[in-house]
Amino acid sequence: MSRADGTTSVRSAINPGSYKLYSVEQNSQQQVDVLRDLQQTVDDLDFWKLDRLVGSDARILVPPSQQQAFQLLLDTQQLRHREIIPDFDSVQDEHLYSAKQSLRSKRLPLTKYLRYNEMVDYI
Repeated sequence: MSRADGTTSVRSAINPGSYKLYSVEQNSQQQVDVLRDLQQTVDDLDFWKLDRLVGSDARILVPPSQQQAFQLLLDTQQLRHREIIPDFDSVQDEHLYSAKQSLRSKRLPLTKYLRYNEMVDYI
């Protein structure tokens, strides 16, 4: 869905109670400070990437319980953003399923990057 300010929002109809991964643009020092404060005050948000540089993107994993408040904060602070993964739970489930299948077959999968523990298990 496109908004008047140019940002987009994709709502997950598949699993509305899922974690979501957001990319948030930091276009001013004030926006950098807002996200830095958020990182320090809200324990439920998982900041995967947060630079102190104006012009960089932050990556934030948001639980279902915080999505409405997080979306409101983004809108009120005029932070441009997009959902990178609207249904993180299904992506995580897919990764775990494919990893288990690969380990059962005892073949090294060449179509995806393996996590460290998967490489160790293979060896």
